[in-house]
Amino acid sequence: MQVDRVVGIDQTSRPRFLPAVALRREGRVWVLESASLEGFRPEAFEASGIPVRTSRTWITADCVFWPLLGTGERGMWKTFGEASRFSGAASRFFRDHRGERDFRKADLLARAQSVFRELPYQRNIQSGTFRIWSELGGAPWLNVWPFCQRAHPRRAWLAEGYPSFFWKHLLLQKKRNPPILYDWIRSRRGGLIKPARGTRKALLDPDFADAAVLCLGSFEILAKKRREAPREEGWIFGLEGA
Repeated sequence: MQVDRVVGIDQTSRPRFLPAVALRREGRVWVLESASLEGFRPEAFEASGIPVRTSRTWITADCVFWPLLGTGERGMWKTFGEASRFSGAASRFFRDHRGERDFRKADLLARAQSVFRELPYQRNIQSGTFRIWSELGGAPWLNVWPFCQRAHPRRAWLAEGYPSFFWKHLLLQKKRNPPILYDWIRSRRGGLIKPARGTRKALLDPDFADAAVLCLGSFEILAKKRREAPREEGWIFGLEGA
């Protein structure tokens, strides 16, 4: 898949703030930049210089997609619309929409927790997923991978990714380690990636570091030939089988 921009977005509990890290193509070089989005909406992306009205933009977000979304665009966007009209807490929304199982095949393979499990350290996964779903509500404006079989040329791609998965499998770190990230980027691909001014400081922030790992991990995967992932339940981008 040919893309001109790869973006990673992390979850955060800070209001009106979504940390994003993007790779932008400039000839043979890819420039790494950071940005703070005020929401997961087209205008927020465009205001940060991230075009979303083109299938040549790829976005990987720390956001969970579940069987309740159905197997096609209609089912997905119906769920997003329900989330956008829901006035209660995220936990209540997920309790009301809970399916028959807690885990997908992708979660078990990745040894990930379930978004339906209301454990103290899991709340950010649940609330972050709900936040993104609720802001996606409305008319379709993204190609959601791997559900969409054909790319709409005027919609960016959106995929689910886990930062912890990329920390382990891309940087060989058992846990998040922001200080090593900048040096890893500078040594990667013989200088193909060029960090923009101020990016090094941003990457020391844990939220931006996770966003960067999602961006860089997706960049590595997109540069290789991928196998198709299951569409019936959503999939974690980069997991074996994708």
